[in-house]
Amino acid sequence: MNIIQEILYLLMFFISRFLSYIPLFRTYFEKEPKLKYKPNENFIVSPASGKITNISEDSNYIKIYIFIGLFDSHIQYYPFSGKIAKIQHSEGKPLEILNFSMQYPAYSVKSANNEMVTTFMYNKLVGNIIITQIAGILANRIENNSEVNSEVSQGEKLGRIIMGSSVILYVEKVKVKIIVNNGDKVLSLQPILKLNG
Repeated sequence: MNIIQEILYLLMFFISRFLSYIPLFRTYFEKEPKLKYKPNENFIVSPASGKITNISEDSNYIKIYIFIGLFDSHIQYYPFSGKIAKIQHSEGKPLEILNFSMQYPAYSVKSANNEMVTTFMYNKLVGNIIITQIAGILANRIENNSEVNSEVSQGEKLGRIIMGSSVILYVEKVKVKIIVNNGDKVLSLQPILKLNG
């Protein structure tokens, strides 16, 4: 990492910490939007509002990466109904600059080193669904409402990440087809995958 990147990261870090102490600013990021939504099990919906920055596939899963910008809603939702199988929390490996410990920016490929919470759920129609909440350099808290073995509904609140971050959605690819494109701006609970058949 070069000196310019280090200075930029430090500036972002200090600005985020300063803003987090302003009550009006925190209220804005913690508000819950009023969404008009009806559950539809023909689709898997977006767990978050933001920009799709990557869509990829491996042998088993479709992976959709959603970057949550500073002014997007920071609430996350269950993309489909199902049963919570496991919740996994990783502290990550923070970036250290001048004795300050911070997360990488959420848009960076190195954000895989950040703190994250992963929710594993299962539905008999879709199979395994995995939602990963990732903190960014501005984010200072991840909340996750999931409880192992609980049944959840599509559109129910999963949690939130305060002040900018990202979410990754994994779905078994044999069960669905993609109906969005890389670069699309999506809203929470907008259909992004359609069930096959």
